[in-house]
Amino acid sequence: MKAKLSLVAGAAIVLFCVSADSPSSQRADGDWRQSVKQDARLVEMLNRGRVKTAGEAEYLAGLAFRDTNATYLPRVSALLRLATADNWLGKAGEFIWEVRVLDGASIHGLVWISAEGGRAKVLYPK
Repeated sequence: MKAKLSLVAGAAIVLFCVSADSPSSQRADGDWRQSVKQDARLVEMLNRGRVKTAGEAEYLAGLAFRDTNATYLPRVSALLRLATADNWLGKAGEFIWEVRVLDGASIHGLVWISAEGGRAKVLYPK
């Protein structure tokens, strides 16, 4: 059974921005996972939540699609911060893992997972 939840109207997100002196802002090669590991403040904030790593987020996203016969590959595509509160995911400022569930070369699903609360919201398919 796929979890189908509607997106709260007006909910917006922004990419997490770091200060100019952090290692994350100095990386330009697109390897955000390495940047997250090098930013001590970000790691500390993530360690306070229930979903601390990209691997945990990928596992939870895979559970949303476990009832199908196909083999899907969940991959974290971004670490976001909520700009406005969402009744299901949390309050403004909380971190959200964006996980794309891949089926070969196509995207089968898109899931947001709250790093703090561990709640998942399936954005695609609706």
